[in-house]
Amino acid sequence: MKIRNGFVSNSSSSSFVVFGKEIDFRDMSKTVKAGENVYVYGYPGYGVGECDFFPVKKSMLKYLEDFIYYRDDLKFYIVYKMFEDEADINIKELNFDKEENIHVMALDINHHQCTTLEDLKERYNNEN
Repeated sequence: MKIRNGFVSNSSSSSFVVFGKEIDFRDMSKTVKAGENVYVYGYPGYGVGECDFFPVKKSMLKYLEDFIYYRDDLKFYIVYKMFEDEADINIKELNFDKEENIHVMALDINHHQCTTLEDLKERYNNEN
């Protein structure tokens, strides 16, 4: 059973606003190991506009490194701030370099998104 903490909803998705920076998949592993909040952004082929947006766990690294180079439906982001409700943003709190390009994304995130390595393999493995 999957349990989601943080909100209650009758919908299969929730809307979030994310402030982040896209990174190359070749930098993903060292960035995760450095303790950054790295998320995978993906569209596994279900509802239009719905996506997966989940944190990369160390247990997922080897699998992602081995199969990501040919995927165009997965991107990686360092997340500086993510919120579901209205929020005041102080740019200084985001801790990014002034020269960086920051992405501001409004996402509809599926409640049944990946949370484990097994979920990731099931949802994104082309061999299934």
